[in-house]
Amino acid sequence: MQSFRLLLIGLLLGCIATTTLSAQDDQLDLKVRRVDFRGNETYPDLVLRTVIANRERSLMERFRFWKRTGYDYVETDVRRDVIRIQRYYQRRGFSHARVTYQIRDGKHDWQRDIRFSVDEGTPTLVRTFEVEWPEGFESESVQSSRVFRRALNRNPLKIDERFEPIRVADTEGLFKNTLQNLGYAFVEVKLEQVTDTNAIMADLTLKLDPGPVTYIDTIHVVGHESVEANLIRRETGITKGDRFNQRYLGRAQQEIFSHHLFRFVTVSVPDQERDSTVNLFIRVREFPLRSVRTMVGFGNEEYFRGNASWTHRNPFGNAHSFTTSIRASFLEQRINVDYLIPYVYNTSSSYVVSPFAQRVDEESYLLLRYGATNTFLYRYNQNLVGSVSYELTRNEEFLKSVQVQLRDSTLLYDKSALQFSGYYQQFLFEQTDGWAFRPFLEFSGLFGLGTITYQKASLDVRRYIPIRSGTQLALRVESGALLAPSYDLIPANIRFYAGGTNNVRGYGRWQLGPKRATTNGLVPDGGRAMLTFNTELRQNAGNLLNNLSTNLFFDGGQVWRQFDEFGFGSLQYSVGAGIGYASFLGPIRLDVGYKLNPKQQDLDTERLGRWGIHFSVGQAF
Repeated sequence: MQSFRLLLIGLLLGCIATTTLSAQDDQLDLKVRRVDFRGNETYPDLVLRTVIANRERSLMERFRFWKRTGYDYVETDVRRDVIRIQRYYQRRGFSHARVTYQIRDGKHDWQRDIRFSVDEGTPTLVRTFEVEWPEGFESESVQSSRVFRRALNRNPLKIDERFEPIRVADTEGLFKNTLQNLGYAFVEVKLEQVTDTNAIMADLTLKLDPGPVTYIDTIHVVGHESVEANLIRRETGITKGDRFNQRYLGRAQQEIFSHHLFRFVTVSVPDQERDSTVNLFIRVREFPLRSVRTMVGFGNEEYFRGNASWTHRNPFGNAHSFTTSIRASFLEQRINVDYLIPYVYNTSSSYVVSPFAQRVDEESYLLLRYGATNTFLYRYNQNLVGSVSYELTRNEEFLKSVQVQLRDSTLLYDKSALQFSGYYQQFLFEQTDGWAFRPFLEFSGLFGLGTITYQKASLDVRRYIPIRSGTQLALRVESGALLAPSYDLIPANIRFYAGGTNNVRGYGRWQLGPKRATTNGLVPDGGRAMLTFNTELRQNAGNLLNNLSTNLFFDGGQVWRQFDEFGFGSLQYSVGAGIGYASFLGPIRLDVGYKLNPKQQDLDTERLGRWGIHFSVGQAF
C-alpha cells in the first residue's frame, strides 16, 4: 500500500513537471510577428529598427506561413529594447525621452506583435558655444585662419540647435585635427558642458590648448627589406624641418600605400614629450619582389579571355618595377612590357614606357600593330588622376570580304599621337554615390612621324544615386567626335562604334550604327560621331541570396558617319533586365535586351532579331 502511494505521488509529480516543461517550451517557441512604433517624430521607423534587437518576420518567412519561423519572442529582450531606444534618443539631445511598450497577440497563438510608444519630450538646445584658449596664447592668427573658420562652420554643435552628447567626440576631433593641420602636433581639446535643466539649454565651452608650433625632426622607417629607407621617406613628400600637418601625414600614408612595392603602411606620431619638434614613425610591409598574376573570364563577345603577367619589383634597387604581360581572347591578343618609374619630380608623378605588339580580329577588320607608348601620370589626389601619353606605332589593317570597295582593302600606316586623358570620381572604392568623369583627347600626325592625321575626343559621364538600402540608380552618357580630312581614310579601328555587353544592350557588339556590305553580309563600319546612354535600376537581392543582384535597364544611342547626319531623332533604344552574381572568379552577368526601334538592317544582321543576350564571367581586362 505504501509503495502504491509512492507510485501515485511520482506519477503526479511527473505530470506536473511535464506540464511545466510544456508551458516553458510554448513560451520559448513564441515568435515576433510585427514590430511598430508610435510617437516617433524625429527618427523614422526604419532608423529605430536598427537600434533594437527584435525584428519582424522577413518577406521569405511570411511566404512560409505554415512554418513557425521568426525572431524568438522574449519579454526581457523587449524591455532591453526599450532601454536601447531611450538611450538612442538621450544621446541625441532628448534627455527626457520616455519609451513604453505593448504586447498583442498575432494571427496565430504562437505570434506576438510589439508596439513601442515614444514620448520624445522637449530636446535640449545649445544656448552658448565659446572657445577658451590658455592664458598668454596669441590666438588671433589661428582664429582668423580659413581652416579654423571652416571648422567653426562645420561644428555639429551649433547655437540654437539640438545638443547631442553623441556629437561631443566629433566636435573635439574636428578641432583637434584642425589645429594639428595648423602645425600644433600636441594639441589638447576638451569640451565642457553645463546643462540648465529648467530651461532645457546647454552652455558649451571648448577648451583648446594648442601647445607649441611643431616641426618635423626625425622620420623613422621600419619593416623595409629591399627598399632603402631614404626612398620611402622621399615617397612621403615630407622632409626634416617641415611644419607639422596632420593632413600631410594622411597623404603620405596614402602615397606609400599606393606605391607598387608596399602592401601595408602606417604613418604615426609615437608617444613623446611635448616639444617644438616631433618624430614620425613609418612601418611598411613589402610585396614579394617577384610575382605572377593570372585572370580568366568568359563572355559571348570575346568567348574565353585570359591575362597573365609577371612582375619584378625594385629590379635595380631604385623602387622601379618591370612587368611583362600577355592578354588573349578570340578578339584580341597582346603582349607588352611595362617599365614604371614611380617618382618623377614628386610623389604624385610617375612615368611608364610600354613597348607592345597587338593583333585585333574584329568582324569587319583585322589589325596588326606594334610600337610603344610613353605615359606621364599625375595623381592629384585619390579621386583625380590625369595622364599625357605619346604613342608611336606601325599598323597594318585588313578589311574583311570587301564587296563595295571604298578604298584599298589593306591599309599600312604609322601613327604618331599625343593623348590626354583624365579620371575623376567622387567615390573611392565601390560605385555607391556620386559622379565620375572620363575625358579623352587624341591628336595624331604630330612631329612628322605619322602618316595619318586626325583629332579625336570622347567623354564618359556617370552618376550613381542610392535610392534606399540595396537599391541604386546608375546613369551613364558617353559621346565622341572624330575630325579627319576624309572619312574613307580613317582606319577602321580609329572610328566610333556602339552596341554590346558594356554599351547599348540588346544590340550585338558594335552592331548599332552604320554598316557596310561584304560577301558575308553586313558588318559594322563605324563613324565620326557617337552618342550613347545607359539607365539602370539595380537591386541587391541579399535577403534571398548573398552576392546576388538584379537590374532593369533602358539604353540608347547612335553612331553617325558624318556630322551633318547627327540628330536625336535617329537614336535607337533598347530595354531589358539582367541578373548578376559576385563570384570568386569575378562578376557573373546575364543581361537580356529588347530592341525598341531597330532598323531593318539590324534585324537582318542579328541572329535573335529584336532580342540580345549578353553573358559575361570575370572582369573585362
